[in-house]
Amino acid sequence: MQDSHTLEQIRLKTPSPSFDIAKSFRTFFKEQIAKSQLIDKVADKFCNIAMKQTSNLTVRTANEFDELMKAYRLVYKEYQARGYCKENSSQIHYTHYCMLPDARTFVLEDEEKLLGTVSIVIDSPCGLPMEKLFSKEVRNLRKPGRRLAEVTLLSLDSDIFSRSRYSLTDFKKFTALFRLFKIMINYAVYAGVTDVLITVHPKHKKLYSYLQFNSIGTVQSYAQACGNPGLPMQLDLENAEQNLPRDYGVGMYFFKEKLPIETFKYSYKWNDQVVKNLLIDKSQIWTEIPRKSKLHLKHYYPSLVA
Repeated sequence: MQDSHTLEQIRLKTPSPSFDIAKSFRTFFKEQIAKSQLIDKVADKFCNIAMKQTSNLTVRTANEFDELMKAYRLVYKEYQARGYCKENSSQIHYTHYCMLPDARTFVLEDEEKLLGTVSIVIDSPCGLPMEKLFSKEVRNLRKPGRRLAEVTLLSLDSDIFSRSRYSLTDFKKFTALFRLFKIMINYAVYAGVTDVLITVHPKHKKLYSYLQFNSIGTVQSYAQACGNPGLPMQLDLENAEQNLPRDYGVGMYFFKEKLPIETFKYSYKWNDQVVKNLLIDKSQIWTEIPRKSKLHLKHYYPSLVA
């Protein structure tokens, strides 16, 4: 029969369940930190390569109506493939926010072939698209001295780029995204935006975290994306521009050598008839817009009936 001294030795040598759990958590967090650091290092390299303009990729503001329609046709194609939008006969996906004076749509091209697009909507009496689901989160950010904007209608052509999630090995997809985000972020800076918001699929959270976006709410079923999960995120643009290092990563890519302001001098100017055609004649969008938004749009396009 073992004496009490021997039993005590056995107890000291045998890890308790709580010790095993704590050790597992430490190991898990170390692995996650190492993985995050690897993502940051590789993404930093992509930023460096993207700055060198190593391909024929060009990115610019959509200046013509036909360019906008091509962009919104690409958005429809990619959103449909992922179940993010409902089917429609025009096979074009756009919103009334695109037609606000400060909104911009940017296009990524390779020798005039459209490869991708992104739009940015600046806060106005129409609000922001994501407010339908994340109204509290947006309201908490809408303070004196802050100007909000939202990234929307982001699409890359899956015939050119992989349809899978963003991968560290997918150089083309990463650099294409960075090109679109650079022109969009630079425009936001010139427009006086302080906070850039976006709703992303949770599987893309790490990528947007690298781009300095932070979660501002929990994952919700996003009706505007046909019930797919959406995570609200925010980039404090003012803080990022002031404090990010300029010698590597996104600080260098977005802010060290901003695109000249002349880049944004020209953009498509919406007119009464075109807006009426897209919002009323060819879609049901106008019937779904709140009265406050209708009145704001009517201020710019008088032929619209509020």
